[in-house]
Amino acid sequence: MFGKLYFPLVVAILCALLLSGVALAAEDAPQGKAQSKYGEVIAIADDSFTMQNQKGELFTYFVDDTTNFRSSEVEEPGFEVLEIGGKIAVFAPGNDEGYPIARFVILLPDNYDPNQWAEERARGEVILIDIDTDNFTIKINSGEEHTFLVDDTTRFFGQLSSLNDLQVGMSVGVGSVEAEGGKVLAKLVVGVNVQAANFHAGTITAVNPAAGAFTILDRQGGEIVIAVDENTTYNSRAGEITGLVDLESDMVAMFYGALQDDGIFLATRVIAGDAEYLPNYDVKALGQITAVGVDSISLQPRNGEEMTVLVDEETAFRSRGSELTGLGDLVEGSFALVGAYETDDGQLLAKLIFVKAAQSP
Repeated sequence: MFGKLYFPLVVAILCALLLSGVALAAEDAPQGKAQSKYGEVIAIADDSFTMQNQKGELFTYFVDDTTNFRSSEVEEPGFEVLEIGGKIAVFAPGNDEGYPIARFVILLPDNYDPNQWAEERARGEVILIDIDTDNFTIKINSGEEHTFLVDDTTRFFGQLSSLNDLQVGMSVGVGSVEAEGGKVLAKLVVGVNVQAANFHAGTITAVNPAAGAFTILDRQGGEIVIAVDENTTYNSRAGEITGLVDLESDMVAMFYGALQDDGIFLATRVIAGDAEYLPNYDVKALGQITAVGVDSISLQPRNGEEMTVLVDEETAFRSRGSELTGLGDLVEGSFALVGAYETDDGQLLAKLIFVKAAQSP
């Protein structure tokens, strides 16, 4: 049923189920944790969807122009191919924005079994490679060591094409099955370039269009030079930043990029804007609006207790794809991202409410 896309899908799903956290293990990984989930779609909104995993837990993800959809049955699929009840695997990198944006969404056949290629899954750092005996050993986060055999059925992906490409210190994910004699055979080995998913944020100190690069001062006080090319994408509050020439010193910038051999990062995505447009709220919460009052809303976060958030004349209302001017435009059941400050009397006062419209019945 998978056809030519079978193995690419297997790799993507393995990464989604196995490698979350490996690629974002660098010191400068974003504050929000990467998420990798497998489950069933139970709700679809204008720019988001909710899925339920095998444990019955619910997860909501937003989609944007960086979200990639993959399917074995649809050529160039998009958000519109998601269906209630469909099985999917999702990978969402961590970010500082307070809500998860799906980077990869893989549509799966109804009979897909995530364990069909791997009875066990593990991720860790390679500590030993023995080419002569066709095995390698990794150390996982708990400190335990696991040794895996490889044979002609073992599939290598990512930076790897064979056991010879493994290096001590490399981060890998392994899908394995039990072999004869109590040994463990690796069926899938994915090598991950930790630097490839690097995320950094800071204040722009210099912009050099002629060199195709800019410099930021990061949170630790170090300067980072970032190169851009024709594949770099740009995001900003009002779409005013479309290229390197629009960046200015003292702007706040965040970027995803890979560290090149020359020690300079090549950005795949740059998010930038004036610092005044990037406030540091006391509370950031993503959840479903359960009630709309005269001067407040009630929000049920995905993980946590329901909260009541006040609004006033300074509260900014934002929405993607529709007009939103105030409380009167909010609808129960919508998903909203709320940025709020805590008042002196302990209440929450919203300064920003960013809404995704709920799915129509």
